[in-house]
Amino acid sequence: VAAYNDTIFAIIKEHLYLINKNAEIVTDINLGYNPKLYYRTGGTHYLIGAEEIALSNNLKDFYHFPLRRSVPIASRNLIEADTLSNFTYLLTENAVWRIPNNIEVFEGNKTIKAICTDTQDTYYLTAQNELYVLENGNKKAKWIYTFDHDNKIQWMYIADGFLYFYNLNNEFQKMKLSHKWIKNYILNSPEIVLDSEAKITAANVRRQKDGSIATYLGIRDGMISIDNKQPIDTISELQKAYITAMFSHKDTERLYIATLNDGVSYMGLNNKIKSIPGTQDASFIKDIIATNDHNPNLILLTNQQILSLNPQDSVRVKGYKRLLYASDTLFYALPEFGIHKFSIREGKIIDRGIYFRDTRFATNSQLENDRLQLASNVGALSFPADRESEAEWIQFDDALNINMLQTILLICILMIIFASLLVIISKRRNTNIMQI
Repeated sequence: VAAYNDTIFAIIKEHLYLINKNAEIVTDINLGYNPKLYYRTGGTHYLIGAEEIALSNNLKDFYHFPLRRSVPIASRNLIEADTLSNFTYLLTENAVWRIPNNIEVFEGNKTIKAICTDTQDTYYLTAQNELYVLENGNKKAKWIYTFDHDNKIQWMYIADGFLYFYNLNNEFQKMKLSHKWIKNYILNSPEIVLDSEAKITAANVRRQKDGSIATYLGIRDGMISIDNKQPIDTISELQKAYITAMFSHKDTERLYIATLNDGVSYMGLNNKIKSIPGTQDASFIKDIIATNDHNPNLILLTNQQILSLNPQDSVRVKGYKRLLYASDTLFYALPEFGIHKFSIREGKIIDRGIYFRDTRFATNSQLENDRLQLASNVGALSFPADRESEAEWIQFDDALNINMLQTILLICILMIIFASLLVIISKRRNTNIMQI
């Protein structure tokens, strides 16, 4: 039993009763299972059992999560909210479980693994390998394709109507995309461009001077160049280097290449590699961005700090996984939870605060066209750079059932073949009759 405002919440067997101050049952909710505890913080209702927890924001739709450890139901004060950190803490056997207080978990109806953006539209890949597109000006993303379950995509990029991506099996692939799902299933399919023996660790797709597309893949022991006009080749200057990240601006020739323990280099459009002085001492480099001015400043993310090289400054961090460039004076970093904003002013890295602390964002998030597109296990969050108050969660249409879709397409194809045969047979009969 728990009381909030003028309402008593009582769990009896598999029912949750809402009782007013006059001892009248206002609502009777059949839960279908038997939780032991009820708790509420903000707009989120928690129904806690010994082995699982259910969350709801409307007491109609419930999201069930198994617990790694049992809850000691006989104990008291098992759950407590920390409004400052935006987390709720649940006591389990020999452990404390930290639960985000993010009510948007009920609005972001897809777990998003990766995001990429072209000049107009944004593409989202879900944990179920469903591909969605949010067309410019629309409010809801629409489903356009579902990849095979075993094609576990780790990164993707869109350019000139082609989706480039690599998967957990270290296969680099591309696929021509339409915004119509039926075209993708009839006319388009993924094509393996490279099956790498070494682990793919980073990727960058960029436009050449002649307008063609070139791809650079970082691997565990070097870098590979893929150009439609030339054979697939390795970059000799980077042999045995463990590539961790690459970064470039769309309107410049330089491609910055970060390595785990061999510093940072850059490459021009002629594929010539030059090492950047002062970066060899940086170890365990995870990511890199650079300003786009006359004298570029490199900003590195290592396992212990964010480093600005020109001018020199640093900020101690731990567990951060990605940098997102917004402008020459503004960038973001992704910690374990939330997104951390920084600015560069008077040669110093200025801490601008952490936003959305209760959401774990994926490394395959994007900052393109001055807008952040953040992937997470509770959906996709989007907002203009430096305007976090305007953040909105992307809504998604339902994907079609693939097995049913394939069956329908097969039936349609068979019907077309059968109809074509009937037409051919009919024409032959008419021809024979005319000859007689």
